[in-house]
Amino acid sequence: MDARDFAIVAGTALFSGLDRAALALLLADATVVEYPHDALLFSRGDVADRFFVVLDGSVRLLALDPNGRQAVIEVVRAGASFAEAAMLGLGRFPVDAETSAGSHLLHVRRRSFVRQVEENAALGLRMLDGLARWERHLIEELAELKVRTPGQRLAALLLEQVTATEGAAVVVLDQSKAELAAHIGVTPESLSRALGPLQALGVRAEGRRMRIADVDRLRRYRDDLQDDVPA
Repeated sequence: MDARDFAIVAGTALFSGLDRAALALLLADATVVEYPHDALLFSRGDVADRFFVVLDGSVRLLALDPNGRQAVIEVVRAGASFAEAAMLGLGRFPVDAETSAGSHLLHVRRRSFVRQVEENAALGLRMLDGLARWERHLIEELAELKVRTPGQRLAALLLEQVTATEGAAVVVLDQSKAELAAHIGVTPESLSRALGPLQALGVRAEGRRMRIADVDRLRRYRDDLQDDVPA
């Protein structure tokens, strides 16, 4: 693991409260694995003997919907860790996970990680502090899902990638339709309905390229501050 990878891991919610020496101790047995192609990382029910940090690329977490179809429930991107709860609590992975081509993941093995925490309780307490901050962030995101419409959530996602304060802009999405739908909390089939109000505001989808005619108007729609908000 090089200095860049170490910095990414240090910035995750789980490890953000640790100093360099403590983190190096916890990751002494961790390894970086490259996935040049889309690949199955683990399946539901597999023994959770490790957790992961995404260094590059992304990982799709998948589950079966009520109709028996596989659906994306979350896309984990660079700078985030996942499967800690499965490793420390459930003991088995509750979902399937697939890596995207070109991803690099840090594998943190349970045995070494738990041994270090058991030998130094202060490490565990500092990690809990980081997780508490992450939980507050998740609560804020859940609250946003409840108060914003799918169209407003899609607008917010686009605006995160725009630097202009007004005028036109272009956003190139790095997500598939299923990943984008999962991000804003709708099914892939409902994504076109979420896009409808944005089209009325001059947003045009050209594959993964989204053309925004008026950034300020889209921002006002996101914040519900204009009189002519489309239904």
